[in-house]
Amino acid sequence: MNLNITTNLAEVRRQLAGLERQVNFAASRALNDTAREVRKAIPAGLRRSLDRPTPFTASEGATFVKPAKRDNLTAEVLFKDRQASYLRYQTEGGVRRPTRRALSLPSAIRLDQYGNIPRGTIQKLIAVARRESKLDKRKARRIQVSNKLDLFYGDPRDVGGRNFPPGIYKIVRLSAERSQLVPLIVFPETAATYRKRVDLLGIARPVVASAFSPAFTRALRDALASAR
Repeated sequence: MNLNITTNLAEVRRQLAGLERQVNFAASRALNDTAREVRKAIPAGLRRSLDRPTPFTASEGATFVKPAKRDNLTAEVLFKDRQASYLRYQTEGGVRRPTRRALSLPSAIRLDQYGNIPRGTIQKLIAVARRESKLDKRKARRIQVSNKLDLFYGDPRDVGGRNFPPGIYKIVRLSAERSQLVPLIVFPETAATYRKRVDLLGIARPVVASAFSPAFTRALRDALASAR
């Protein structure tokens, strides 16, 4: 996201010839103050645009400010690497392709308050399926599934002639000879397409419009006072 701030900085420099260092210092300080205000506004903007984002996603801790300097009048508000890895699809749109493992999409698992698969659920279910055993009641209650499940983990495309994606499936016994797979969590091998949902410029523009000018005025006053 790039947002250019147009000011009368050249005119200020002309009027204050010989004090360019103070002007540039004031401009960098105002840019940094403004960037911090933009950073504060981003969590509320994310909560307006996304469905129940987690605190990890929609908090000031998800971003940081790369400050402007006197010789580089550019301040940046950036997402940290972990948040940026998935929020880029919400802020830019695009196609997300499976990485080391295919994308996990909830099918019949109880989700947490943020609409996500609870942490550790996939690993626990896979472990149970690999042991070919059933969950005990305490573990089943913790991950919100029945302890009476028989589970299958893998790629069941050849089961019943149907084309299922890889995943974790509940085995439903229809008879001694017949069973049916019901998906709990699937890992589709195809890419997922996202549309842009978060307008970062729309969040930043009103903040910049209201914050930069007074911040520059204050910073310039302080810089000129210190130059005397």
